[in-house]
Amino acid sequence: MALRVRPAGREIRKATAGTGLPVRWLLAAGCWLLDEWSADQDEPVQFWLSNLPETTSLPVLVRTAKLRWRIENDYREMKQTLGMAHFEGRTWPGWHHHVTLVSVAHAFCTLQRLSRFGVDTHKDIHAAAVITTLGAVLDCRSFPATADGYRQLVDWARFFGAMRRAGVECTGSYGAALARHLRAEGIDVTEVNQPDKAARRRHGKTDVIDAEAAARAVLSGRATAAAKTSDGPVEMLRLFKLAKGSAIKSRTQAINQLKSVLVSADTALRESMAGLSNPHLFKRCAELDAQRTSGPAGAARHTLRRLAGRIRHLTEEIDDLNKRIAEAVELSAPGLLEVRGVGPDSAAALLISVGNNPERLASEASFVALCGTSPVEASSGKTQRRRLNRGGDRQANAALYRIVLSRLRWDDRSQDYLRRRLAQGKTRREIIRCLKRYVAREVYRLIVPAPAPAGQTAPTPVAV
Repeated sequence: MALRVRPAGREIRKATAGTGLPVRWLLAAGCWLLDEWSADQDEPVQFWLSNLPETTSLPVLVRTAKLRWRIENDYREMKQTLGMAHFEGRTWPGWHHHVTLVSVAHAFCTLQRLSRFGVDTHKDIHAAAVITTLGAVLDCRSFPATADGYRQLVDWARFFGAMRRAGVECTGSYGAALARHLRAEGIDVTEVNQPDKAARRRHGKTDVIDAEAAARAVLSGRATAAAKTSDGPVEMLRLFKLAKGSAIKSRTQAINQLKSVLVSADTALRESMAGLSNPHLFKRCAELDAQRTSGPAGAARHTLRRLAGRIRHLTEEIDDLNKRIAEAVELSAPGLLEVRGVGPDSAAALLISVGNNPERLASEASFVALCGTSPVEASSGKTQRRRLNRGGDRQANAALYRIVLSRLRWDDRSQDYLRRRLAQGKTRREIIRCLKRYVAREVYRLIVPAPAPAGQTAPTPVAV
């Protein structure tokens, strides 16, 4: 609790600036009264008076009041961990040199450790942990998965210092909103995978342990991948693809049900629709009149008409989503749809795999590994070989596979390459892997913009 109060007639000494002479003055403008009152206490347990300005926010007041504990914690670390109390010399220069080195080491550790904390995300709560550079846990707490909870988490983490990096689990689902909030606060978010199963068997499984593991993954460098952002055209693509996938699944189910009903329908109805293509079949079923007959025959006509109407509605929905996906792809990566064999669905899968921040991919090789098309070493002893990469984003890998199949059918260069490599003794599977690698290289140059050369600036327009 924080209140603005005015001391009752108390005079406070203050040194006059520049003269060092004490003068007496009355704090008529008032000051802050800050108290710490726990929910399980009948009355406040600690009080602070502060002459900070009236515009000072509550988080700044609390952080300043708790600064004493920060100082004591830093002194304890300098004394015990960094060895400030281990000086055994007798000279003043030696002591000064020793304390200087300890201070520099503490400053370095502060800059390194205070930028790392880990978060284990869940639907309702997020567990967070802050650790030092040496791996010591400073604190662990849980926060609600709400906007206020995100602000509380950041304020709590910054109590230990300036935070610059955070390891967050599930940044694409439960941790998506938290990742957006952290980026808005200027904190780099690193995607952390689940802990190693062997370590989990040894140490057990709790939210606090997972949060500590996320922080240690960032500290050790095991987790280095920047989290994908979800605030751009690629996020639009993901949502459109999600809706389209469910619509296609529902339409396929409706088509199968319609044909199943038609198989068991009466002979006259079944023979009247024999030999029709799917569009004509759906149109004829939508025009059926269920009032002409009753019983099972009327129920079959009514069911066929309903299923045909559902198929038509889902087809319109899928066509609308296809249009929106093509527009979002053109907005995100202009020119990608002009590449031979690349359609809206394949382009969307590749862009979703990269995310809205393609600059997080350090090189072409990282994009190839992300798509699962990089060869993996499988050598042992005298055997030197490579195998197919079965990791990476399988949706992006399937998109590259579809592009390659399209090129093998319609592109003359790909067909010539296939014949040449077959003559060299390569299998079709190995050739497709090589072609996927070449396609990934071509697509990467369109998805990830090339950085401008150092020192090169944009040309100045000249009026003519």
